[in-house]
Amino acid sequence: MGSIRSFLSKDHKRLNSMFKEYKYKKNTRAQDVKDFFSDFKKELERHILLEDTIIKPLLEKKGAMASKPDIDTTGEHEKIKSLMEKIERDVTNTDTTKLEDELVETLQVHNEKEEQVLYNWVDQSLTVKEKAEVLGEMFKWVKAP
Repeated sequence: MGSIRSFLSKDHKRLNSMFKEYKYKKNTRAQDVKDFFSDFKKELERHILLEDTIIKPLLEKKGAMASKPDIDTTGEHEKIKSLMEKIERDVTNTDTTKLEDELVETLQVHNEKEEQVLYNWVDQSLTVKEKAEVLGEMFKWVKAP
């Protein structure tokens, strides 16, 4: 059976590739840049919603939020969504490079925290049956990475 960490880390890689593709297309197909970014934003929002709907309640149920408050990603998710909203709004009329750089930096720190701490904790805290149920739910949300 796969791990939560493996599943969600692969999805991070897929999202990183989508963002790199957007950056490339921004320089080569400027007329379509908003659509490219909107596609990336939609997929990242789905990933965040999956974490907030499946992983966060699981952490709360297992008591992790009280014992390990540093693994709460709510504020980071809000910052990421806010940055994406600003980029999407301004991408066709303004240079969004600084916002994009801030988004990349925020995602790098956030993803590292999730992959090194949060997902490992989830994998170690679940029984085999619970892990299978969680992975089954996640497959419904995300295209298998």
